Amino acid sequence: MSKFADDEPRPHHYVFAHRILAKLALKHGARMLEMAKEASLMPALERTWDDAGRNVPPKDRLSRDGLEASLHRLRAADLILITLPPASHAPEAHFAGIAIAVPDAQPPSIRYFVLEFGWEPNDEPRTVFCEWTPENHLNMGNGPPVEASAFIAAIADVLDHGPRLHASVRLP
Repeated sequence: MSKFADDEPRPHHYVFAHRILAKLALKHGARMLEMAKEASLMPALERTWDDAGRNVPPKDRLSRDGLEASLHRLRAADLILITLPPASHAPEAHFAGIAIAVPDAQPPSIRYFVLEFGWEPNDEPRTVFCEWTPENHLNMGNGPPVEASAFIAAIADVLDHGPRLHASVRLP
């Protein structure tokens, strides 16, 4: 059995980062930024994590231990960094980043990035740097190390210089 070919994400982790949080971020990122500034984002993220778990079988529910949010200022955007509970299966996310462009545009330009857990063909772990848009999941190839500062720097680079697009996948 190959981890590269056969690994599957845990539904609770995957659905939270790639479905629920992605949709919330792209639709309500500006409000999430205000919540982060008001220190009310974490309770909302915790409730959302718990709600996501209610939609999976009890044996597949995960603890929210490790779930954190912090606010960062980049040259081109305000960034909400969300640290997820530890990722251990492809393509679970280590981090999610919600970038809200500055200066404030109306409507605001919002982008959602993830640093995914992945496997090399020889079953060595790796990271994959991706972006979700309303239409696609954009794979920008190998990601930085699993460090918040490295993920933030990768997002800043894309915002400043454009993506290094590896593949675009249209998902349901």
